[in-house]
Amino acid sequence: MKQRREALESIMAPLLSLSRESQSFMKCINIAVGSAMKVLEAMASVRELKVTVVGHDPRDDLEGYLTAAQKLEGYLNFVAENLPLALSLLEEAVQVSNSSPLVDKYTMERLNDCIEALRRNSKDGVVHDGDSRGLLDIAVQKLEPSFSLVLTDLT
Repeated sequence: MKQRREALESIMAPLLSLSRESQSFMKCINIAVGSAMKVLEAMASVRELKVTVVGHDPRDDLEGYLTAAQKLEGYLNFVAENLPLALSLLEEAVQVSNSSPLVDKYTMERLNDCIEALRRNSKDGVVHDGDSRGLLDIAVQKLEPSFSLVLTDLT
C-alpha cells in the first residue's frame, strides 16, 4: 500500500505544483485587478463630484459644497497616488501571464481591459490634465464669494 501511495504521489506532484503555481498567479492577478478597480471607482466618484462642483452654487448649500470639494480633493489625490502603481501591477501581471501556460485567455483579456480602462480614464480628463485640478480651482473660485459673505455677516 505504501508503494502505491508513493507512486501516486510522484505522479501527482507535477499537477499539485502546477495547481499551486496557478493559485499564486491568480492571487497576483486578483491583487492587480483589485487595485485597478479601486482607482476606477475613485475616477467615477470624481466624475460624479464634478457635477456638484461645476453645476451648483455654494450659496445654496455651503456645507454640502465644501464636503463635495473635500471629497473631490481626496479622490483626486487617491487617483494621482495610486494610478501609477495600479498600472504597474497590471502590466507586471500581463508580462508574467504571457510567459505562463497557466493563465487562460479570459484572464488575459480581463487584465488588458483593466489596463485600457485605466489609461482611457486617465486621458479623458479625470486625472493628469488641467481639468481635474481645474475642478478644485473652480470650487475655490466659487467658494470665495460665499466665504466673503460669511465674514461680512460675522463682522
